[in-house]
Amino acid sequence: VKLTNAELVPPGDSGGKPKIGVDINREGSGSTYGDFRVTLIPQEGEPVLVALANSVAVYANRDRRRFEMPLNIPPGVNLVNSALDIVFIESGADVESGTLATTRLVLN
Repeated sequence: VKLTNAELVPPGDSGGKPKIGVDINREGSGSTYGDFRVTLIPQEGEPVLVALANSVAVYANRDRRRFEMPLNIPPGVNLVNSALDIVFIESGADVESGTLATTRLVLN
């Protein structure tokens, strides 16, 4: 599994939340299942989990899937000059033992 084309997707309406979009690229003959964890790494302050999506699949009949998930940015946290660490983990596993793919999106 490889994560590519990560981007910040602006809110679609005035009350919406920004989203993170990423392509999940799968190789081999089997389907891929996993959970997403997105952590905001601010310029100042502590990292914070801003998105979580469980049981995301890319089935064997597709090599790629575009996936988007809303970000829950804490009040007062600025995305400028920060980064988003995107981790795709085996379903039910932890980051240390089950990471399938990672990417980082730097926000300027």
